[in-house]
Amino acid sequence: AFIWSPLLRKSGYVSEALIDVSDITPTILDAIGDRHVLSDETDIYGVSQWNTMSHNGLPVRSEIIHNIDPVDNMSAIRWHDWKLVLSSSYKGWDVWTQSIRHPNYDVLDQSTVRCSDPPVPNGKHGCLTGELCLFNLRVDPCEYKNIINETDPSFVRYVWHKLVEFNETSVPALSRVPLDKRAHPRFHNNTWTNWLDDDLDYQLYRDYKHDKDEF
Repeated sequence: AFIWSPLLRKSGYVSEALIDVSDITPTILDAIGDRHVLSDETDIYGVSQWNTMSHNGLPVRSEIIHNIDPVDNMSAIRWHDWKLVLSSSYKGWDVWTQSIRHPNYDVLDQSTVRCSDPPVPNGKHGCLTGELCLFNLRVDPCEYKNIINETDPSFVRYVWHKLVEFNETSVPALSRVPLDKRAHPRFHNNTWTNWLDDDLDYQLYRDYKHDKDEF
């Protein structure tokens, strides 16, 4: 990501600090002087990264929750340089394709990740459903080598318990409810959208709800 602001105390550098998308709101509020909007009791995952960005200060994060999916039993957490993954894909199939674009990244050359072809045919690796994979992102940013069997089990348990702690505070997934046909794009100007926010055209819905071939 790229950031520019006249408020930056230091610029022209590349930061390798861990930053999560949830940090955007508290960071912006801190930058404009409205940090008080988020009190100490505000229960959000994001943290302000403003000091890190504006002064190239010390990192404020050591971990990032990438995913917690109780529906398909898939989760991932990064702690420092380590990333622990549970069931990265369906039955171990995880096809990763590289971009066909090659922009000029001279200024970011040291931070650019260049991945070779996957060492396993079709990108299939050993992180099967219900299994754990561990990657060292510092030496393997492309996540090609699962080193969980080469790592001290106590360390794996330590990182795993961090993921479990986050999972215990997670909000139940709304996607676990039965299929709601009212979400069909035909009822919302042929667009996938939040279907319970606006009034539904119930006449249109009634015209189609009994026609199973239409869904």
